[in-house]
Amino acid sequence: MKKITDIVGEVGAKQCDRNRSVKYRVLEIARAARSKGPQSRMKLIKAYANLLLSTRRLVGQAKRSRVKLPMVRSAPRALKSSVLALR
Repeated sequence: MKKITDIVGEVGAKQCDRNRSVKYRVLEIARAARSKGPQSRMKLIKAYANLLLSTRRLVGQAKRSRVKLPMVRSAPRALKSSVLALR
């Protein structure tokens, strides 16, 4: 998402950077995996669910951005090739 925003510029809604939230979910999974017991298993399940939620939001945001980029087809050749290379 960041690369597309750098190349094309702001199109439509502002893009959210979800790197930090995904990093925290992964750290939460690591902490829950190291501990033992039934409570840690439930924490692990909840942490994976939160990670999938963040991933779903990221994919949805990418799909919405892709729909808002029809002008790339008629863009100059250098811009078009750099954006299409990201796919």
